[in-house]
This record gives sequence, C-alpha cells and structure tokens, in this order.
Amino acid sequence: MARSSALAALLLLLIATPAYGNGQLLLESEPSGAEVVLDGRVLGRTPLLAAEIPDGSHEVVVRREGYQSGHLTVQVLPDLTTRRQLQLRRLGASGELRVTSEPAGAQVLLDGRPVGRTPLHLRRVAPGDHRVVLRRPGYRDGTRTVRVVADLATVRHVPLGALRAPNVAARPAPKAPAQPPRPRAVRPTERPRQAPVPAIAPKVAAKRLAPPTVVTAPPGAPRRPEVVRPEPVTPRGAMSPVPLVPVRPPAPEPLPWKHMAFYGAMGMFFTLVAGVLWQRREVPAGWQEEKPLARFQPLTPGNGPMAAVECCLHAIRLVQAGEVALGTETMLAAYRQAPTPRMVYNLGLAWHLAGSPLAETAYRTVVRLDPIHREARYNLARLLADAGRPYEALVVYRELVAIAPDDGSAWFNLGTLQARLGLASDAVAALRRARRLLRDDPACRHNLRLARKLAAWWGRVPRSGFKRLLPASR
Repeated sequence: MARSSALAALLLLLIATPAYGNGQLLLESEPSGAEVVLDGRVLGRTPLLAAEIPDGSHEVVVRREGYQSGHLTVQVLPDLTTRRQLQLRRLGASGELRVTSEPAGAQVLLDGRPVGRTPLHLRRVAPGDHRVVLRRPGYRDGTRTVRVVADLATVRHVPLGALRAPNVAARPAPKAPAQPPRPRAVRPTERPRQAPVPAIAPKVAAKRLAPPTVVTAPPGAPRRPEVVRPEPVTPRGAMSPVPLVPVRPPAPEPLPWKHMAFYGAMGMFFTLVAGVLWQRREVPAGWQEEKPLARFQPLTPGNGPMAAVECCLHAIRLVQAGEVALGTETMLAAYRQAPTPRMVYNLGLAWHLAGSPLAETAYRTVVRLDPIHREARYNLARLLADAGRPYEALVVYRELVAIAPDDGSAWFNLGTLQARLGLASDAVAALRRARRLLRDDPACRHNLRLARKLAAWWGRVPRSGFKRLLPASR
C-alpha cells in the first residue's frame, strides 16, 4: 500500500509542468568551474543551467581564480534556452624553453643573462622573442632568436662549430750525412763468407715440381710425344698429407628404468606436497567491493527535443562534478520536456546518488514499463542490498541474470551477496561464471577464493585428478 502511494506521488510530481513566461540560460566556460554572477547574484559554477530567468537583457560576470574575469550581456527570451560559451585567459601565463647543443656543456645566455649550461630546461619564461647565445671554449658562439609561446614548450638544438688551430708546420731536424761502410780486410788463410741460403718452408717445397719428362712411343706407334707431369716432390722432414677421418662421438647410454621410476615418484611426491601447501595457505581477509552502479543513459536528438537533450547532458555533468542536488533538479526539468522510460531511469539514478527514497519507485516504474531494462534492475538490486534488504536484492539479481546471462558484473554481485548470506556453494558457481565473463578479474578471483574456503571447497565441489588424494582443508 505504501509503495502504491509513493508511486502515485511520483507520477503527480513528474506530470506537473513549470510556469511559462520565463527562459533558461545555459553557460559554459573553458576552463569549467568558474563562478557565475547574474545581475549581482551568484548562481553557481560552470557548466550551469539556470531556469526561471526573466526575459530581457542581463549582465553576466564569469570569474575564476588565476584567470581574467569575463563580462557579457545576455538577452534571454521567454520559454527558450539561451546558450553562451566563454573562454577565460590566464593571468601571468608563461612558457617553457629547452636548449641543447652539440657538444653539450655550453653556457647559455638568455637576453644577455647567464641561466645555466646545456642541456637546459627553463620552466617559466615570459612569452615573446628572446635572444639565446651559447658559448664554449674552443668553439664558435651560437646565437638564436627564439619565440616562446604561453603554455607550450619550445625546443632548440644549436650545433657549435670548432675553431681551427694555426697551421704551423714543424721543421724537420737536419739529418747527418750517411757514411759508406768500411771494407773489411780478408786474411789470406780465411775464406770469404757466403750469404746464407734462405730455408724453404715444407709447404712451399712441396709445391715445387720436377721438370717434365718426355716419353717416346714404341716403334710402330705414331710419333707423338706425351708430356707426363711428375708428382710433387716432398722434401726431407716434410710430412705427407693424411686425409681426415670423421670421429663419431660415442652414443649415450640409456637411463636405467629404475632411475626413471625413482625420478617419477619424486616428482609426484613434490606435486602432492605443493598441492597440500597451496590449499592450506592463508586466506585473504575481507570481501572485495561490489561492481559500481550502471551509468546514465543520455538522450539523443532522435529520442527527444534538442532542449531536453542539452538539459539531460548538463544534468549528467553536474552529477559527475559533485553537484548532485542541482543535477537532480536539472534532470527533473529534462524529464518534463521528454517523459520517456530512459529519462525515468536517469531521474531514478540521480535520486539514488542523492539518497532520495524515490529512487526505488523510479526503478520499479522503469522495470514495469520495460521488463528487459538491465540497468534499472541492476541499480535496484544494489539499492536494496545497500538498504539492508539482501533477500529482495537476491531476487532481483536472479531475475537480472535470467534475462542477461552475459552480464559479468551482475554475476559478481550475485555471488558476493550469496557468500555473505551463507549460500557458499551457489556463490562459488556464480563467481566462477563472473570470472569467465570478466576475463579473470582480480576482485572476482579474490572473492572466489574466499567463497571456496567458506564452502569447504575440497569436500563439496567436484574434483579431478590427483586432487582426490589431498585432504580436505580445515
């Protein structure tokens, strides 16, 4: 009965239409977050959608710390949305300058003032043209005119040319005149020395051939001399070449079967020990948080008038920026212009973030109008679980995975909720499904380990292979 009355109150609130005769003003600035003052009255911060603005001319001031204030005059028309955008300029903007040289280590003069050595990075340089001079001993000075732009980094590389040394040729020292060798007197009983004969290497001597021999044919044969080339003569002490014979390495002996059996048994033993230690390891503490709420569904130009589309987008920006109360009011104004199930879902999500009890009624209205709306069921289950009604949330989650079996976030939240309620076996199955859909998500793997320990996994879940030999975890 209470739910029916709340639904009736929601429908009456949504059907009510605003008064006509006033206009709306949509202000955006770059950067956003600037304070808006309309006719001396502070309205909020950009992006801002101000409703119920009297028609006529208004003075608007947009100001933000560190930027120049923007002034503009806006003409607001009745029953229409006036949109204005403003670009704010920064105060005391500066740029960056990076100077490198070849070779490095050159002194840098910026407008005649030394600022350091290359490679140099100056972070706060006034915008405009500057004269940069690079000096290094032994090299020519490098001069450049660099233009620095605000909020940008300017890079310059200056190669330095080396100075040439004076070409002074060293005079060679005078050489002493060469004297002829004195002849040595030969005694009468002494024989003159002969020049030593160079030794012939064995390989070179082996290549020398004896003179060819002419062999004459026997009588009666045609007289045609035949030249026979003799074999190369091998000098004394030289070894004749011996052909190399390939030597095959000995084949390895096969491993005895006793050794193979021993190594196999040791491998199985260590595998069993590792499995036992893995199952008895410390369990991580605490459950990972559930997956976040489903996002807004903004309107498109084909699903509603342009004013409703802009109003919906602005409401989403306000909620994302933290202005939940103002965003909820803006979303309500957008719904009045385009009352569709999508706008009811967006309004319910805005109320959900604002902590309003009307969020549950809005979600249930969307489910009644569109039974296959996945986002509404998902957010409704999250709302019920957070409100301390886990069994109702469990029913909604089961309906959601029935119509959307590929939703990994729904399976994850369902498994986590079942584990907290003590349904460990069902939780393990749901978290396994979520792990396959979410591609081995770390949070899903963490909760699955906790659910397995809670369910005495080694005693209840089917096992295969050598795991049957392991004892159940404590």
